[in-house]
Amino acid sequence: MIEDPHQTNLTPTPEPAAPELSDADQAVPGDPGSFLEWYTGRKADYASQKARLRAQYEAMLRDIERQEEGLDYHFADRAERELRAQLTGRSRSVKFLTGTIGLRKKPGSVNGADVPLELWPEEAQSAIVTKVDGTLLKKVVKVVGEKAYLAETGEPLELPGLRVTPEGEALYVKTGKEEA
Repeated sequence: MIEDPHQTNLTPTPEPAAPELSDADQAVPGDPGSFLEWYTGRKADYASQKARLRAQYEAMLRDIERQEEGLDYHFADRAERELRAQLTGRSRSVKFLTGTIGLRKKPGSVNGADVPLELWPEEAQSAIVTKVDGTLLKKVVKVVGEKAYLAETGEPLELPGLRVTPEGEALYVKTGKEEA
């Protein structure tokens, strides 16, 4: 047989395989009315199975998060003390095969949720609408040590109900990649 140089030898691409049917899906009724009812029922079954799985997943995730919070509550202070004892020189972290534990700088902050709007200085009132806008407030109010100051003027900010969190260091743990 003589080959035509203008013809290309294309092999057809196989169609993707159809998904597997469960045993319940293979018993398809023949009557159109009962088929539609059956089809709708199967879709409803799958929707409820997915909803049930999502709820189970969320419950399991909340349980793991509670366990993690318990671990932090009972052991984070000890971990931070032991980490500080092991740190040498400029290093702020220790690496292990399972991850890294270290200290990260944490800026100071203020919580003024209990301070009435009229008590705030005029420069800071722009950061407060109906609730405190933390991002804008960080630009207007600076924390140095355990005191809060207005950023522009440097004037100390002493308001009843204002809670100042001093700058410091926070413990962090970065684990290795999670297994899928």
